[in-house]
Amino acid sequence: MTQIHAFELLAKPPTDVPDVVGLFGDDATLRCWALQTLAADGDVTPFDGDSALWSELRDDLATASLFDLGGKRTIVIRSADKFVSKHRPEIEKYVARPGTASRLILDLESLAANTRLY
Repeated sequence: MTQIHAFELLAKPPTDVPDVVGLFGDDATLRCWALQTLAADGDVTPFDGDSALWSELRDDLATASLFDLGGKRTIVIRSADKFVSKHRPEIEKYVARPGTASRLILDLESLAANTRLY
């Protein structure tokens, strides 16, 4: 998986955002700026990682954007650390074969390098 530092992302935003993105690090403000850059003006649906369920998220990931014609819907899981711990097998399966209708962004404080999500 390609890694890019947030400062590089902010300096030169990518023209093609991957289907799954993990934003992680200690600086919440920097993660927020990176998230705003990646989501831009598109259709964004936020979820709270402490209360989100995979079954709800899976349905939203399969639903195309109704408002951003031609663009992908962006699903953001804020505070996703607990969500990833609770639903790791499902997320790893999704990351291996992401859908084409939406983009998943996980906002994490940390991400272990020895996982398939890294």
